[in-house]
Amino acid sequence: MAIRRVGADNSPTRSTLPTALPITADAAQFLMDARYIVGFVIESPSDLSSDRTLARQLALHGTYVVDNATHFAALSETGSLVIVAPAKNKVPGEPPVRILAMVR
Repeated sequence: MAIRRVGADNSPTRSTLPTALPITADAAQFLMDARYIVGFVIESPSDLSSDRTLARQLALHGTYVVDNATHFAALSETGSLVIVAPAKNKVPGEPPVRILAMVR
């Protein structure tokens, strides 16, 4: 979804390296329980293996994490409907999704 930038030596730059989800486990739990969110969308690649408690909470709630979503910034803040649907899985362990955004 996002363009991957590489450095002069053809290695990924800092902005494309996977990072932990930029939210604490307590904040995520609050959003899932009190605000009934169904997913998190972040601009950078994510790696949930560094916070196993958060990864477990997300899995138990069936909450989605969509990363590399830089282009979502172009959507209006209200009135948009975003649909996330599974795509054919070509890489084991990394289930791809198709994203459709409808704007009024």
